[in-house]
Amino acid sequence: MEKLEYQQLFSTGTLALTAKEFGRAAAALESCYAFKTNFRTNYLLFLAMCGQKKFAAAFTLAQEYLREYISDNERFEKLLFAGAQAQKFIEIRKICTAVAPYMSTTENKHFFTLLARQEAEFVKQQPVLYHKLKKEVVYCGSFDIFNQRTVWRKSHALPLADYLITVGFLLKDPNVHQLIKVNVLDDLRTLKVADEYELSFLDHKLYKIQPNKLHLFASSKLYQAFETSLLECNQDGLGQKRWEEVRLKLSLLYPFETQLVSFSKSWQQILLYEKEHLTAAEKLWANRLESSLTAWNI
Repeated sequence: MEKLEYQQLFSTGTLALTAKEFGRAAAALESCYAFKTNFRTNYLLFLAMCGQKKFAAAFTLAQEYLREYISDNERFEKLLFAGAQAQKFIEIRKICTAVAPYMSTTENKHFFTLLARQEAEFVKQQPVLYHKLKKEVVYCGSFDIFNQRTVWRKSHALPLADYLITVGFLLKDPNVHQLIKVNVLDDLRTLKVADEYELSFLDHKLYKIQPNKLHLFASSKLYQAFETSLLECNQDGLGQKRWEEVRLKLSLLYPFETQLVSFSKSWQQILLYEKEHLTAAEKLWANRLESSLTAWNI
Protein backbone atom coordinates (compact mmCIF):
# COMPACT_ATOMS: atom_id res chain seq x y z
CA MET A 1 0.00 0.00 0.00
CA GLU A 2 1.32 3.43 -0.94
CA LYS A 3 1.36 6.26 1.58
CA LEU A 4 -1.25 8.23 -0.38
CA GLU A 5 -3.58 5.23 -0.54
CA TYR A 6 -3.16 4.73 3.20
CA GLN A 7 -4.04 8.38 3.90
CA GLN A 8 -7.11 8.15 1.67
CA LEU A 9 -8.29 4.97 3.39
CA PHE A 10 -7.68 6.46 6.82
CA SER A 11 -9.67 9.56 5.87
CA THR A 12 -12.49 7.36 4.52
CA GLY A 13 -12.51 5.37 7.76
CA THR A 14 -12.60 8.36 10.08
CA LEU A 15 -15.29 10.14 8.06
CA ALA A 16 -17.41 6.97 7.95
CA LEU A 17 -16.98 6.55 11.70
CA THR A 18 -18.15 10.12 12.31
CA ALA A 19 -21.17 9.43 10.08
CA LYS A 20 -21.82 6.20 12.05
CA GLU A 21 -21.32 4.12 8.93
CA PHE A 22 -19.60 1.50 11.05
CA GLY A 23 -19.23 -1.27 8.47
CA ARG A 24 -17.58 1.07 5.96
CA ALA A 25 -15.40 2.55 8.68
CA ALA A 26 -14.26 -0.86 9.89
CA ALA A 27 -13.38 -2.07 6.38
CA ALA A 28 -11.18 0.98 5.70
CA LEU A 29 -9.57 1.04 9.15
CA GLU A 30 -8.81 -2.71 9.09
CA SER A 31 -6.75 -2.15 5.93
CA CYS A 32 -4.99 0.79 7.55
CA TYR A 33 -4.24 -1.21 10.69
CA ALA A 34 -2.83 -4.10 8.68
CA PHE A 35 -0.50 -1.66 6.92
CA LYS A 36 0.52 0.41 9.93
CA THR A 37 -0.14 -0.91 13.43
CA ASN A 38 -0.53 1.90 15.97
CA PHE A 39 -2.80 2.85 18.84
CA ARG A 40 -4.66 5.61 16.99
CA THR A 41 -5.93 3.25 14.31
CA ASN A 42 -6.51 0.50 16.89
CA TYR A 43 -8.83 2.74 18.88
CA LEU A 44 -10.77 3.98 15.85
CA LEU A 45 -11.19 0.41 14.62
CA PHE A 46 -12.26 -0.61 18.13
CA LEU A 47 -14.98 2.07 18.01
CA ALA A 48 -16.10 0.92 14.56
CA MET A 49 -16.34 -2.70 15.72
CA CYS A 50 -18.34 -1.66 18.78
CA GLY A 51 -20.63 0.28 16.46
CA GLN A 52 -21.18 -2.97 14.54
CA LYS A 53 -21.83 -4.72 17.88
CA LYS A 54 -18.80 -6.95 17.29
CA PHE A 55 -17.87 -6.61 20.93
CA ALA A 56 -15.78 -9.77 21.32
CA ALA A 57 -13.56 -8.82 18.36
CA ALA A 58 -13.30 -5.23 19.63
CA PHE A 59 -12.31 -6.41 23.11
CA THR A 60 -9.65 -8.74 21.68
CA LEU A 61 -8.28 -5.96 19.46
CA ALA A 62 -7.98 -3.60 22.43
CA GLN A 63 -5.71 -6.06 24.27
CA GLU A 64 -2.93 -5.14 21.83
CA TYR A 65 -2.78 -1.65 23.38
CA LEU A 66 -4.23 -2.34 26.82
CA ARG A 67 -1.94 0.15 28.57
CA GLU A 68 -3.30 2.99 26.42
CA TYR A 69 -6.91 1.99 27.12
CA ILE A 70 -6.52 1.86 30.88
CA SER A 71 -4.59 5.14 31.02
CA ASP A 72 -7.68 7.15 30.04
CA ASN A 73 -10.97 6.86 31.95
CA GLU A 74 -13.20 7.35 28.92
CA ARG A 75 -11.37 4.72 26.86
CA PHE A 76 -11.24 2.38 29.85
CA GLU A 77 -15.00 2.67 30.32
CA LYS A 78 -15.55 1.83 26.65
CA LEU A 79 -13.23 -1.17 26.99
CA LEU A 80 -15.16 -2.46 30.01
CA PHE A 81 -18.46 -1.97 28.21
CA ALA A 82 -17.20 -3.96 25.20
CA GLY A 83 -15.95 -6.72 27.51
CA ALA A 84 -19.29 -6.87 29.29
CA GLN A 85 -21.24 -6.99 26.04
CA ALA A 86 -18.93 -9.80 24.92
CA GLN A 87 -19.69 -11.58 28.23
CA LYS A 88 -16.10 -11.58 29.40
CA PHE A 89 -16.83 -10.58 32.98
CA ILE A 90 -13.93 -12.44 34.57
CA GLU A 91 -11.45 -10.97 32.08
CA ILE A 92 -12.57 -7.41 32.76
CA ARG A 93 -12.60 -8.10 36.51
CA LYS A 94 -8.98 -9.23 36.25
CA ILE A 95 -8.05 -6.05 34.39
CA CYS A 96 -9.80 -3.87 36.98
CA THR A 97 -8.19 -5.74 39.86
CA ALA A 98 -4.74 -5.27 38.30
CA VAL A 99 -5.15 -1.51 37.84
CA ALA A 100 -7.08 -0.83 41.07
CA PRO A 101 -3.94 0.15 43.06
CA TYR A 102 -3.23 2.88 40.50
CA MET A 103 -6.73 4.41 40.57
CA SER A 104 -8.20 6.85 43.05
CA THR A 105 -10.91 5.80 45.49
CA THR A 106 -13.48 7.59 43.36
CA GLU A 107 -12.30 5.88 40.18
CA ASN A 108 -12.31 2.46 41.81
CA LYS A 109 -15.83 2.97 43.09
CA HIS A 110 -17.00 4.14 39.68
CA PHE A 111 -15.51 1.29 37.66
CA PHE A 112 -16.40 -1.53 40.05
CA THR A 113 -19.95 -0.18 40.37
CA LEU A 114 -20.14 -0.09 36.58
CA LEU A 115 -19.02 -3.74 36.43
CA ALA A 116 -21.59 -4.82 39.00
CA ARG A 117 -24.31 -3.01 37.06
CA GLN A 118 -23.30 -4.71 33.80
CA GLU A 119 -23.24 -8.13 35.48
CA ALA A 120 -26.73 -7.56 36.91
CA GLU A 121 -27.97 -6.48 33.47
CA PHE A 122 -26.64 -9.70 31.91
CA VAL A 123 -28.43 -11.84 34.52
CA LYS A 124 -31.67 -9.90 33.99
CA GLN A 125 -31.57 -9.93 30.20
CA GLN A 126 -30.31 -13.49 29.65
CA PRO A 127 -31.56 -15.61 32.57
CA VAL A 128 -31.69 -18.87 30.58
CA LEU A 129 -28.07 -18.56 29.45
CA TYR A 130 -27.00 -17.45 32.92
CA HIS A 131 -28.51 -20.47 34.69
CA LYS A 132 -27.26 -22.86 32.00
CA LEU A 133 -23.71 -21.55 32.41
CA LYS A 134 -23.76 -22.01 36.17
CA LYS A 135 -25.02 -25.57 35.83
CA GLU A 136 -22.42 -26.47 33.21
CA VAL A 137 -19.53 -25.21 35.35
CA VAL A 138 -20.77 -27.09 38.43
CA TYR A 139 -21.04 -30.32 36.43
CA CYS A 140 -17.93 -29.74 34.28
CA GLY A 141 -16.42 -33.08 35.35
CA SER A 142 -19.26 -34.99 33.72
CA PHE A 143 -18.16 -33.87 30.25
CA ASP A 144 -15.31 -35.19 28.10
CA ILE A 145 -12.04 -33.19 28.00
CA PHE A 146 -12.96 -31.29 24.82
CA ASN A 147 -16.22 -30.07 26.33
CA GLN A 148 -14.55 -29.37 29.67
CA ARG A 149 -12.30 -26.87 27.86
CA THR A 150 -15.37 -25.30 26.27
CA VAL A 151 -17.13 -25.00 29.63
CA TRP A 152 -14.06 -23.43 31.23
CA ARG A 153 -13.86 -20.77 28.48
CA LYS A 154 -17.58 -20.07 28.81
CA SER A 155 -17.30 -19.76 32.60
CA HIS A 156 -15.71 -16.32 32.13
CA ALA A 157 -19.16 -15.08 31.11
CA LEU A 158 -20.40 -15.54 34.68
CA PRO A 159 -20.64 -12.60 37.06
CA LEU A 160 -17.85 -12.65 39.63
CA ALA A 161 -19.95 -13.81 42.60
CA ASP A 162 -21.27 -16.80 40.64
CA TYR A 163 -17.86 -17.64 39.21
CA LEU A 164 -16.30 -17.75 42.67
CA ILE A 165 -18.95 -20.20 43.86
CA THR A 166 -19.20 -22.49 40.83
CA VAL A 167 -15.45 -22.97 40.29
CA GLY A 168 -15.28 -24.36 43.81
CA PHE A 169 -17.12 -27.45 42.49
CA LEU A 170 -14.79 -27.58 39.51
CA LEU A 171 -11.60 -27.47 41.60
CA LYS A 172 -12.83 -30.20 43.94
CA ASP A 173 -13.99 -32.57 41.20
CA PRO A 174 -11.36 -35.29 40.48
CA ASN A 175 -12.83 -35.75 36.98
CA VAL A 176 -12.00 -32.20 35.86
CA HIS A 177 -8.69 -32.01 34.01
CA GLN A 178 -5.80 -30.59 36.00
CA LEU A 179 -4.88 -27.96 33.39
CA ILE A 180 -8.37 -26.47 33.69
CA LYS A 181 -7.93 -26.30 37.46
CA VAL A 182 -4.56 -24.61 36.97
CA ASN A 183 -6.17 -21.93 34.80
CA VAL A 184 -8.93 -21.41 37.35
CA LEU A 185 -6.38 -21.07 40.15
CA ASP A 186 -4.54 -18.46 38.11
CA ASP A 187 -7.80 -16.54 37.62
CA LEU A 188 -8.45 -16.61 41.35
CA ARG A 189 -4.86 -15.59 42.12
CA THR A 190 -5.10 -12.65 39.70
CA LEU A 191 -8.42 -11.63 41.26
CA LYS A 192 -6.70 -11.74 44.67
CA VAL A 193 -9.37 -14.04 46.11
CA ALA A 194 -8.70 -14.78 49.79
CA ASP A 195 -11.41 -17.43 50.25
CA GLU A 196 -10.20 -20.98 50.82
CA TYR A 197 -10.89 -23.67 48.19
CA GLU A 198 -10.48 -27.43 48.13
CA LEU A 199 -8.36 -28.74 45.26
CA SER A 200 -8.39 -32.33 44.02
CA PHE A 201 -4.82 -32.91 42.83
CA LEU A 202 -3.06 -35.44 40.59
CA ASP A 203 -2.18 -37.61 43.58
CA HIS A 204 -5.94 -38.05 44.22
CA LYS A 205 -5.77 -36.09 47.49
CA LEU A 206 -7.68 -32.98 48.54
CA TYR A 207 -5.77 -29.84 49.51
CA LYS A 208 -6.92 -26.52 50.89
CA ILE A 209 -5.81 -23.58 48.75
CA GLN A 210 -5.91 -19.82 49.35
CA PRO A 211 -5.55 -18.26 45.87
CA ASN A 212 -4.22 -14.84 46.91
CA LYS A 213 -1.20 -16.59 48.46
CA LEU A 214 -0.27 -18.54 45.33
CA HIS A 215 2.83 -17.74 43.28
CA LEU A 216 2.96 -16.77 39.63
CA PHE A 217 3.84 -19.99 37.78
CA ALA A 218 6.41 -18.53 35.37
CA SER A 219 8.21 -16.55 38.05
CA SER A 220 9.63 -19.47 40.05
CA LYS A 221 13.35 -20.28 40.06
CA LEU A 222 12.45 -23.86 39.17
CA TYR A 223 10.61 -22.76 36.01
CA GLN A 224 13.48 -20.50 34.97
CA ALA A 225 16.13 -23.17 35.64
CA PHE A 226 14.43 -25.77 33.44
CA GLU A 227 13.73 -23.20 30.72
CA THR A 228 17.35 -22.05 30.58
CA SER A 229 18.77 -25.56 30.70
CA LEU A 230 16.55 -27.05 28.01
CA LEU A 231 16.78 -24.13 25.61
CA GLU A 232 20.56 -23.96 25.94
CA CYS A 233 20.93 -27.73 25.42
CA ASN A 234 19.76 -27.65 21.81
CA GLN A 235 22.35 -29.58 19.82
CA ASP A 236 19.69 -31.66 18.03
CA GLY A 237 17.35 -28.71 17.53
CA LEU A 238 14.70 -30.13 19.90
CA GLY A 239 15.39 -27.85 22.88
CA GLN A 240 12.27 -25.74 22.33
CA LYS A 241 10.07 -28.83 21.91
CA ARG A 242 11.45 -30.40 25.11
CA TRP A 243 10.92 -27.18 27.03
CA GLU A 244 7.30 -26.91 25.87
CA GLU A 245 6.66 -30.45 27.13
CA VAL A 246 8.38 -29.80 30.46
CA ARG A 247 6.58 -26.47 30.90
CA LEU A 248 3.19 -28.09 30.39
CA LYS A 249 3.96 -30.92 32.80
CA LEU A 250 5.29 -28.50 35.41
CA SER A 251 2.05 -26.55 35.09
CA LEU A 252 0.11 -29.77 35.77
CA LEU A 253 1.82 -29.82 39.18
CA TYR A 254 0.88 -26.21 40.03
CA PRO A 255 0.65 -24.93 42.73
CA PHE A 256 2.87 -27.61 44.28
CA GLU A 257 5.54 -27.87 41.58
CA THR A 258 8.20 -26.01 43.58
CA GLN A 259 7.62 -28.39 46.51
CA LEU A 260 7.49 -31.60 44.50
CA VAL A 261 10.10 -31.01 41.81
CA SER A 262 13.83 -30.47 42.08
CA PHE A 263 16.01 -29.17 39.28
CA SER A 264 17.71 -32.51 38.69
CA LYS A 265 18.43 -35.12 36.05
CA SER A 266 15.87 -37.53 37.51
CA TRP A 267 13.07 -34.94 37.43
CA GLN A 268 14.00 -33.95 33.91
CA GLN A 269 13.65 -37.62 32.95
CA ILE A 270 10.27 -37.79 34.75
CA LEU A 271 9.03 -34.69 32.93
CA LEU A 272 10.29 -35.91 29.55
CA TYR A 273 8.91 -39.44 30.17
CA GLU A 274 12.32 -41.09 29.94
CA LYS A 275 11.53 -43.94 32.32
CA GLU A 276 14.48 -46.32 31.87
CA HIS A 277 16.44 -45.39 35.02
CA LEU A 278 13.58 -44.16 37.24
CA THR A 279 12.52 -45.64 40.56
CA ALA A 280 9.01 -47.01 41.05
CA ALA A 281 7.88 -43.78 42.77
CA GLU A 282 9.40 -41.66 40.00
CA LYS A 283 7.71 -43.78 37.32
CA LEU A 284 4.38 -43.21 39.06
CA TRP A 285 4.75 -39.43 38.64
CA ALA A 286 6.03 -39.85 35.08
CA ASN A 287 2.95 -41.93 34.18
CA ARG A 288 0.54 -39.52 35.88
CA LEU A 289 1.93 -36.54 34.00
CA GLU A 290 2.14 -38.32 30.66
CA SER A 291 -1.40 -39.70 30.83
CA SER A 292 -2.80 -36.32 31.90
CA LEU A 293 -1.07 -34.51 29.06
CA THR A 294 -2.11 -37.18 26.55
CA ALA A 295 -5.74 -36.85 27.64
CA TRP A 296 -5.54 -33.07 27.20
CA ASN A 297 -4.15 -33.34 23.66
CA ILE A 298 -6.68 -35.87 22.35
